[in-house]
Amino acid sequence: MKKTLFTVWALAYFITQASNLFGAALPPRGYTPTPTEVVAMTLLGEARGEGKAGMYAVATVISKRMGNRGMTAQQVCQEAWQFSCWNANDKNKKKLLSLLRTHSMRAYAMYIAQNINRLDNSYTKQADHYCNVHTNPYWGKGVTPVITIGKHKFYKLR
Repeated sequence: MKKTLFTVWALAYFITQASNLFGAALPPRGYTPTPTEVVAMTLLGEARGEGKAGMYAVATVISKRMGNRGMTAQQVCQEAWQFSCWNANDKNKKKLLSLLRTHSMRAYAMYIAQNINRLDNSYTKQADHYCNVHTNPYWGKGVTPVITIGKHKFYKLR
C-alpha cells in the first residue's frame, strides 16, 4: 500500500514538475475557461509581445466586433479563423492556459478582459481587423490601415 501511494505521489510530482519545466500548464480535468479568461488568453496569445498598448489595441478590435456582429467577447475570440491563437494548427494555442497562469502581463490581460465593454475604440480608430505588419491578408487587399501600433496594422473594414 505504501509503495503504491508513493508511486502515485511520485508520478503526480513528476507531471507537475514536467509541466512547469516545459511551460505547459495542465488544466484540471473538465476545465473550461471563463469568458473573461478566453478574452485574456486571446490578448496574451495575440499581443503579449506588444506590451500594454498592443494588448489594448487588440482588445478594442474584439470590442468593436462585439458591436458589429452582436456577439459576446468569447464568441468573437473563438469564432473560427478570426484570432490565430485559437486555430488548431497555431503554436500559441497550446500555450494559452500557461500564459494565463504565468505570463508577466496576465493581470493586465485579465483587467482589460473584465472591462471589455468599457474600452475606447477610438484608440484604434474604430478598427475591426488587424494583422502583423509583415503580412498582407486577402481581406486587407486594397485597404489602407487606419493605424499601426507596434507590430500590428489595424483596419476598419465595416
